[in-house]
Amino acid sequence: MEREIKDPLGNHHGPGFIAAVCIRDHWDELSTDEQDWCVNVVRSEIAKDSNHWNHLNRVQQFSMAADRPCAQMVSSLIDKPLTGPQVERVWQAFAVAITHPIKEVR
Repeated sequence: MEREIKDPLGNHHGPGFIAAVCIRDHWDELSTDEQDWCVNVVRSEIAKDSNHWNHLNRVQQFSMAADRPCAQMVSSLIDKPLTGPQVERVWQAFAVAITHPIKEVR
């Protein structure tokens, strides 16, 4: 699935959901490359709309966008054993999440 190509069915959100589930349920089973992919996807999903201060998007609840589950998982990544570059990306994602314009992400 291409995360960069938005489609009307919302399939581009799939990798973000997969990354969130892998972090939550399978982190210890993942290889370093798979963990790195999960961290990168979580970071990019949270950052994707972090500068869009559209009122409708800010107040909409229960969206199926991947930034919501990714934001929930970023705080659990802080306690996991990470490589140096992963730690930096997780803290960047955490900072973006707590200042995000969408309340459900924040």
